[in-house]
Amino acid sequence: MPYSHTSRYPAFGASLHWWQLTEQPAELARQCSALGMPADCEARALSRQRELLAERLLLHRITGRYAPVAHNADRAPRIEGFDAHVSIAHSRHWLCIAVGSRPIGIDIEGHGRRLAAVRQGFLNAAEQQWISVDDALPLLVAWTAKEAMFKAIGVRQGLHYRDDLRLAHFTLPPGPDLQLAHSGHCHGTSFDLLSSVTPQLVLTIAQAKTETEQHQNSIHNT
Repeated sequence: MPYSHTSRYPAFGASLHWWQLTEQPAELARQCSALGMPADCEARALSRQRELLAERLLLHRITGRYAPVAHNADRAPRIEGFDAHVSIAHSRHWLCIAVGSRPIGIDIEGHGRRLAAVRQGFLNAAEQQWISVDDALPLLVAWTAKEAMFKAIGVRQGLHYRDDLRLAHFTLPPGPDLQLAHSGHCHGTSFDLLSSVTPQLVLTIAQAKTETEQHQNSIHNT
C-alpha cells in the first residue's frame, strides 16, 4: 500500500490525502494488481504513469474500493457512487487528493516552478502592482490559489485566469512553514483560500463561500 498522510481542514469540511511519490511505475502497477485493480494506464510518459497509478492506489485507500475517476465537460473529477466532492493535484513528486462535503479545489507546486516569465499571463494589472516579478514565493502562492479557485468552479469554460479570477491583497508571514488564510473572487462569487507553505512545496485549497456567507460578506463591505 502507498504511504499517505491525511490532513483535516474542518473550516472547509474537507480532508487532504498526501503522497510523496518515490516509487517507480512498475512497483505501483504491482501494488494495483495485488489489490485487484488494473495495472496498466494509457499514458506514455513514465512520470504520468506514476501519477495515474498512484492516484488509483490513493483513491482505493480513501474509498476502500477501486474508484475510477470520470470527468465532466470541464474536466472536473468525479467518482461514481462516491457521495463527496473530489479535487486532485499532481506535482513532480507529490500527489494530493482533497475530499469535501462541498465543491472544493486544490493545487500543489514545488518550489522549483518558475513563474516570472508568465506573470503577466495570470496576474491582472492590480495584482501585478503588489506581486513583483522578483517575488518568487508570492507568485507561487498566487498561481496555486488561482488554480485551486479554477478547480472549485463547476463551469470553467471561457474563464481566464488573469481577468476572471481575482485575488485579494495578501502578505506572507515569515517562516519556512506557514499557513495563509486569504480570499479571492470570480464574477461575484467569493472564495475562501488557505495556502500552506513548506520547504518543499506550496499547496492551496479553495472553496466558494455559501450563499449565507456571501450575503454576510456583502453586508460587512457596505
